[in-house]
Amino acid sequence: METTWLNTQKDEPIQIWIIKFDNKFNIIKTYKSYIKPQKDIKELKDIVSFVTWLKIQDLEQAPIFSEVWNDIKDYFDENTVIIWQNINFDLDILKRFCTLQYTLSIDTLQLAKSTLHFLSSYSLEIINEVLNQKKINDIAEFEIANYHDALY
Repeated sequence: METTWLNTQKDEPIQIWIIKFDNKFNIIKTYKSYIKPQKDIKELKDIVSFVTWLKIQDLEQAPIFSEVWNDIKDYFDENTVIIWQNINFDLDILKRFCTLQYTLSIDTLQLAKSTLHFLSSYSLEIINEVLNQKKINDIAEFEIANYHDALY
């Protein structure tokens, strides 16, 4: 998920990717959507474009969160394991907009910090570089790694 900025009490989701796997890590289905924020789009132009590289036009034409939630709520049930970078931040924002059901959450940020010692940063860019995984072509629809796209 990508958000409008860094305040869990005020900011909103603006993009979501969900990849559902089976127990052998085969992709069952995917979902992606931009999300039109409740905030005035004009407030977001500089921040969103600079930080996430998302286009404001995509957000203006996007469905609102309640419409997206209708599409994705079935992804979340008592068997769901959520894997996310810096999970508490995104879950705090998401929980303001919906009721999530899941059995376990795994924070890839904490996982990286406990297994990849002494990195200069634990950003997705650095973690990816260290792990030497430049692309995920089976899933991605674009060639340039944009780590502020919800997929990455």
